[in-house]
Amino acid sequence: MDRYDRGFSLVEMIVSMLCVVIIMTALYDVFSKQTKINTAEQSVLDMQMNARMAIERLNFLFAHAGYGCAESLATGRSLSGNDPEGSSINIQSAISHVVNKNAINGSDSVTVSFGFRKIGEVDSIPSANEVDIKNKEGPDIDMGGAFKKYISFYPDLSGDVFYEITSGTDPYTLNLEIENSVKADNTDIFMVVPVEVAVENDTLQFKNYVYDSGKWDIANNVEALQFQYSSDGESWQDVPDDPQKVQAVRAFLLCKSTKGDPGYTNSREYMLGNETVGPYNDSYHRTVARTTVWIRSAER
Repeated sequence: MDRYDRGFSLVEMIVSMLCVVIIMTALYDVFSKQTKINTAEQSVLDMQMNARMAIERLNFLFAHAGYGCAESLATGRSLSGNDPEGSSINIQSAISHVVNKNAINGSDSVTVSFGFRKIGEVDSIPSANEVDIKNKEGPDIDMGGAFKKYISFYPDLSGDVFYEITSGTDPYTLNLEIENSVKADNTDIFMVVPVEVAVENDTLQFKNYVYDSGKWDIANNVEALQFQYSSDGESWQDVPDDPQKVQAVRAFLLCKSTKGDPGYTNSREYMLGNETVGPYNDSYHRTVARTTVWIRSAER
């Protein structure tokens, strides 16, 4: 037999297989490392997107604080009702129930009141303090303990004024005479309610007092939330001396990546307003998202 027709020997086969195993092991190691890098990078991107979403929601909420109610609250009127847990709440300013906590021990919270949703349009005004509503939507009006009996009109030349519905189904009787600028077929009706902003179980939540379910999850992996308040845009307080005079709000959120990065140790410190947190010395990436919001209804 010709020696070139013999094929591979056992030794040659073993050497070839060993080379293949070495190459495959190296390729797997590269692939595994790249997968971990991609996972960590995606986790950071998710964190950044989560932070942007949270800031956008906070910007909208605080910018609209007092919409449809600020002027009434400034004259001494109040919004009263029960929160989703059944506790009685009395609201006397668009920014209220400010809770200030040390960032290491917890997160701040605050309640913001405004005309949060259109619930219909003016159909007719039978008398000075009665209104018929058409094209109804959103939460149903309820004169019980829930915050479902306060409404505002837009446009309304009397400003950010709310009305309390005291009786009726259609027409509804109001506690005040309706401003002459409110016209049928040309005026929207908004429900005025308080919304609590807080962090619970590393989740930014808005607790809308109109709904029994109450808490809306806005953003996950939020470790800390801190607020500051200003009546002039220059000096800032953790707790405002007079909530009625708040013109701007600063928010600081500490957001964490969804997954740890095996090749990373977080030794950074983070500033949340006047407070410093960290280092955490773990494998999670973090970022501080911050915003300053001017309240549109505030007097300047």
